[in-house]
Order: sequence, then C-alpha cells, then structure tokens
Amino acid sequence: MAAPADYHLLATLRYDPQLLNASWNTDASPYLFLSYQLERLLEASRLHKWPVPQALSEDSMKAHCDNAVSDAGGVSPEAAYRVRVLLDHSGALAVTAAPALSLSYPDPLAASLWLPYVDAQDPPLFGQKMLEICPDSAPTLSNHSPPHYTAARDRFSLPALPSDSVLDVLLFNEEGSVTETSIRNIAFVRGSPPRWTTPASSTGCLAGLKRGC
Repeated sequence: MAAPADYHLLATLRYDPQLLNASWNTDASPYLFLSYQLERLLEASRLHKWPVPQALSEDSMKAHCDNAVSDAGGVSPEAAYRVRVLLDHSGALAVTAAPALSLSYPDPLAASLWLPYVDAQDPPLFGQKMLEICPDSAPTLSNHSPPHYTAARDRFSLPALPSDSVLDVLLFNEEGSVTETSIRNIAFVRGSPPRWTTPASSTGCLAGLKRGC
C-alpha cells in the first residue's frame, strides 16, 4: 500500500461582504469563486491520483470556511478575509483565515465589464495604477515551473515577488504563442461584436479562476 502523500493541495479565496453587491453574484455568496476553487481541488486530486473525497461538497467546504472566518474575528459587513484551504491525501480539509485589505473598487470583476472600442470612457481603474507590461525577449517553457517565471522577471530587472510593482512581463511559449504574464492571466478584445478572450489552454498558460469565468 502506497504511503500517504506528505504534502497538501492548496486553494486560497477571498471572503468579502462587498461581493454580495456584485451583479454577477447570483449565488449571493461572500466567497469569491468558492465552487470553482472546489472544482480545482477535486481536479488536482484526480491528477495526483488521490482518492477523490466523496464527502467533499460545496456545502461542506463553505462550512469549513465559515468556521475559519468566525475564528479569525467574526463576520461583519466590512471585514474581508483571505481564506486558505488545505486538502490532504485522505480528503480532510484544514481551513484558516486572516484579515485581508479592503478592495478600492466594489467588484473584482469590474474590468471585464468594460470594452475598448465600445465604451467611450477610460477603463475603470478605481484608483489603481495602470500596469506596464514588457514583452519578453525569450520563450518560457510551458511547464509552470516557478524558476522560469522568475527568469522572465529577471530579464527585465523586475522586483522579486511578492511586490506591489505595476511592472510585469508578457510571456510567450516555444511556438511563439502569447500565454500569460509572470503572475497574471491576460485577455484581449477580439471579434465582432467585441469580447474578451484569453489564450487557449493548449498554449500552456495557467488556468486562473477569473480566466475561466
């Protein structure tokens, strides 16, 4: 019998009462993408050939998260928390929460509602600074290895992570296809009528949660 894995699968999500006011939040949940985070954990279990925990449901994960938020200071109309979810080989969850900074904008998906060439107004920055993106000078291997992302940043002398710098580097793979930045998914406006579209998963980009929505 194989020994249990000595590592955990990790997911982090945001608890924020502001999310209840978002037009897209038909589930009326204060957790950002809880159901998608659960899907990622289950998919990671399958990829690692772990026994997929049958008892792990959205309701049970939310209950664990609610307990962690309560333990971290309780629920209030203003408080936001960063919730850290660990899943072990047996299917057991360990969830903790820590206070998070308030967002300077009411909806973390607000930028996706703005379309260049359609909206006359400038993009909604909500006090945020515009990013400055440098196209990379060399391809990045599509294996999601942290050293490769670090190497891309080092080619432009970008500050080490974590950093609040507005500088980032746009990556491309061995075939010359644009994939992502060193720490962000990207999207482009294409088509008629115009809409946001992201690089295909086949390029090797990380399938971030906002990218999939």
